[in-house]
Amino acid sequence: MRKVYVFVLLLFITGKLWSQAFSSTYDFALVVNGVSGTTDPTPPPTASGLTFGSFNAVGTPANPNAGGRFSFIDWSLGATNGSDVFIGGINTSEYYQVTITPNANVVLDLNTITFTSQRSGTGPRQYSVRSSLDGYASNLPASINPANPTLSIVATDIFQVTDATTTAQIGSTITLGVSYDNLTTPVTFRFYGYNAELAGGSFGIDNVVFNGVATYTGPVTNFYSKSTGNLTTLGTWGTNTDGTGTAPSNFTNDGSIFNVVNRVSTTLDANWTVSGSSSKVITGDGIAGTELIIPNSAILTGYVDVTNLSALRIENSTLPTFAPLLLVVLLIMLRQVRLMLFRQQVLLIIT
Repeated sequence: MRKVYVFVLLLFITGKLWSQAFSSTYDFALVVNGVSGTTDPTPPPTASGLTFGSFNAVGTPANPNAGGRFSFIDWSLGATNGSDVFIGGINTSEYYQVTITPNANVVLDLNTITFTSQRSGTGPRQYSVRSSLDGYASNLPASINPANPTLSIVATDIFQVTDATTTAQIGSTITLGVSYDNLTTPVTFRFYGYNAELAGGSFGIDNVVFNGVATYTGPVTNFYSKSTGNLTTLGTWGTNTDGTGTAPSNFTNDGSIFNVVNRVSTTLDANWTVSGSSSKVITGDGIAGTELIIPNSAILTGYVDVTNLSALRIENSTLPTFAPLLLVVLLIMLRQVRLMLFRQQVLLIIT
């Protein structure tokens, strides 16, 4: 007997021009103790509409003192073992930094930064984060979330860790205000450690997560599939609603919307990547239903919307990204997923 599990979820209905929420993590997985240098060799995270640079360390020794996180020694002194009295302060010549750049025709809203911190037994007791928007003049608003008794916030927006703590600590959170909305130029963030007990003490960060929204503001071109032809073939698409007209030159241009229409059902014939900023695939037109089938033999990489009366059937465990904020509950061991939209409800049926 077939078992059917149904989940009713909310879908944020979008128009042809849309904003993409992102939560992008630096995990420093390829950092090697004593070897990998001052620039994180790990490929930076990706998100449509913006470019994440690599973290680099400034004013530190030439190599990290640990692997799998971004950690260096020789931070400015000012702490005494067992005491919460500090005589030092921020050293603006020693920090970790990273730059985030909006793509052309993209407006960026940055909301929060969260990260894990870790010190050695003689490492910095305090740390803070600043940005290029004010020339690194002031600490960004700091908080602890979730609550962590080993971390606290002291004036002004300084993270402080208890002296006995040497393990990785979660909860360091930076909340960015309206100054970080509508960004169209690069912004750089610097992470400073200070008030160490000894020069050999280390300070490291890990799992740095940037949360925000990227909105494409440039021109949008809609392409429509013909009634026949493989979706991965450029000639299948045209700018007229019946699939005729100008075909796309590639599947990588920004602002390209590929509307799978003019057919009741179609199966992806090969791997298909739609990668331009704010580009996506839309199944159906909300009037005539279309079913898009992704078989075991093919993978769709990109952002996907499913319109009213249409369906997306995925017969493998590699999922596209549901654009922009479609929350999907999946079981790990699934063989087939059917995603169907009825008005503003999504039914996820696993068989």
